[in-house]
Amino acid sequence: MTAILQLPQMRVFFWLWLGQSVSSFGSGLSAFAVGVWLFQKTGTATPLTLAVLFGNTPGILLSPLAGLIVDRYNRKIVILLSNIGQALTTLALLLVVISGNIDLWKIYLFLALANAFSTFQWPAEQATVSLLVPSEHLGRANGLQSLGEGAATLVAPIAAGLLVPTIGISGTIIIDMLTFVFGALVLSALSIPNPEKSPERPELKKYSVREEVFLGWKFIKNHSGLLNMLLIGAAVNLTGFFVTFRLVTPLVLSRTSDTAILGWIGSAFGLGMISGGSLMSIWGGPRRKILGVFGSILVSGLFGQLLFGLGSITFVWMVAVFIGSFVIPIWGGCANAIWQSKTPKELQGRVFALRRLISQFTAPIGLLLIGPLADAVLQPFWKAHGPNLLGGWPGSLPGGGYAMAFVILGLFTALIAFGCVFIPSVRSIDDELPDV
Repeated sequence: MTAILQLPQMRVFFWLWLGQSVSSFGSGLSAFAVGVWLFQKTGTATPLTLAVLFGNTPGILLSPLAGLIVDRYNRKIVILLSNIGQALTTLALLLVVISGNIDLWKIYLFLALANAFSTFQWPAEQATVSLLVPSEHLGRANGLQSLGEGAATLVAPIAAGLLVPTIGISGTIIIDMLTFVFGALVLSALSIPNPEKSPERPELKKYSVREEVFLGWKFIKNHSGLLNMLLIGAAVNLTGFFVTFRLVTPLVLSRTSDTAILGWIGSAFGLGMISGGSLMSIWGGPRRKILGVFGSILVSGLFGQLLFGLGSITFVWMVAVFIGSFVIPIWGGCANAIWQSKTPKELQGRVFALRRLISQFTAPIGLLLIGPLADAVLQPFWKAHGPNLLGGWPGSLPGGGYAMAFVILGLFTALIAFGCVFIPSVRSIDDELPDV
């Protein structure tokens, strides 16, 4: 890693990663603080779930436009304006908190605006990585990014839990604003390249705005391996670890009243992300990156979701969550490396934005369905029939319906991984689709 960081452009990438990781850490602080504030003011969980919905949906819808802007304009300016926009919306949230008024619509509005600004940042950063990092180190670079995300996931809630009682919610949000300023200052000092236009590619001539928005889709549609990878990602986001993780709290609290266990499980999740990101940043993933994608999905389904559903003690739950989060950076790092190496650099903003739109639109659907499925279908079924099935497990245990949601969706996730092997265009994507 020391030798790799001696490369001038890799040093630029490192500072870009550091600035944006600090900014993400601040976002984690304010997200925790706002959640505490909402629950303290309302005493119900519904505003929290609505806050998550409003804080994620706009970005998915705006992805095509974000990709077009990333490819058309200076990527450094796009990231910088995204940081400034998020800082301003955070300031607006701070003013609402200071006022003491429970204007939920304002909270939802500012969360939606913050997510909208962040939508332009993600494809700009992803498209910039391939300009700064040699292709043989893309896996390591993506692993380093996952390491930053994992650190924020693990440390931010703990730090916020210590800061909120000390400096209050307002002080915690102010720290978030300062992290945005830090990220913007670091970015301002960096030289971020933009892709050179390819005159030999007639499809890259200037189109109308509407045509350019769909240019990324045309590229994906014409490469069946990437298109099928996209559909696989959408399927995993519907049934995978991200969705079932929302049932951790009801399952654990139905079997134990010790809320500290949830803290241990959350720490195991963050530790798994950090460990997986560290491994990817050093290892870089297998030579055939698609094997890292297949293997990670399979391990996540069997040893993350399925094992968590089968478990009934804290140690098993922590092991399952650790494994499930450990493979996330490996899966993401390998998948990102494939997309970054196969997509023309001048198209990456549009392609990556569409990739996010198509692969992630199923996640909100999964989040909306998983609660009613577990509460209204699986829980009543296993309360009525569980003692007579599988030798009394898991219906004889509290929360058996939640456990079965983990088991069923874990098996579906594993089946998706097995199914990938039988798709030739995906199985051979490393070799058949040329690097750009």
